[in-house]
Amino acid sequence: MNAARKPVTKATLQERRPDSRNGQAFTLIELLVVIAIIAILAALLLPALSSAKLKAIDLGCISNSKQMLLSMKMYVDDANGAMISYNDTGDYLWIARLQTDYGAFQGVRCCPATPAPIPVSAWKAPDDEAPELAGVAGTADYPWRWTGGALTYIGSYAINAWCYGNGDQVWGLSPDWVYHRESNMANPTLTPYFSDSIWVDCAPAEWDTPARNLHRGSDASGGIDRVTIARHGYKGARVAPRDVPAGAPLPGTISLGFADGHAAQVKLEKLWTLYWHNGWVTPATRPP
Repeated sequence: MNAARKPVTKATLQERRPDSRNGQAFTLIELLVVIAIIAILAALLLPALSSAKLKAIDLGCISNSKQMLLSMKMYVDDANGAMISYNDTGDYLWIARLQTDYGAFQGVRCCPATPAPIPVSAWKAPDDEAPELAGVAGTADYPWRWTGGALTYIGSYAINAWCYGNGDQVWGLSPDWVYHRESNMANPTLTPYFSDSIWVDCAPAEWDTPARNLHRGSDASGGIDRVTIARHGYKGARVAPRDVPAGAPLPGTISLGFADGHAAQVKLEKLWTLYWHNGWVTPATRPP
């Protein structure tokens, strides 16, 4: 025999209805509290994620520098200690030899902060490039483009031109300052082979002044101003400072690969303490 049904009343309907008071649903206030908590957590996590992304870019650049150094060391060893030349027969840039014979390739030539356009023909001059190198220069967050005959290279690193074994002959550099052989280097741990740059090479001198625009760099001297770009160690290459007053501290760092085989980031302020050429004399104060 069926049990008697409980009569349906207003009270029983109320029991069946979801009620936020017994935990079956959220009130508007509770939803707002959850949204606020999520917003706070996002605000706390985003800076950490941004910092981690910049750190990954820094490490990727140092890895590139080490691989380029390995290629250069192999070249110098094969040449019995003689430095790479500015140009060889059939080769129009140092990249040609290192890429062909020693494994330097496109992925290594571009810092992660300056991804290469795909295809290479998509490269176009940045609006903010150094006017002295208009149409070919890179910036803190964009690679340079070098063309010689049928060859075109995209990259974001420079070779230290004082390491061209024939730099005094083809560049007019002082022969006493050129590293004709690796054995000429009295301080290999402080002598750069490669560095972040807006162009393919640079020949720093002690009296060189830095670029004022740390995003586009400069080519007024063809030296240290090509590498004074805040590509690393700042808030991101894209937002590198555009107008640093003369004499003001230079924010940011660049990655360098040194003749002893190590790679590291160096503060822009410290670039004048490195031994770019033979007989380098560190200035008492950084040129303004």
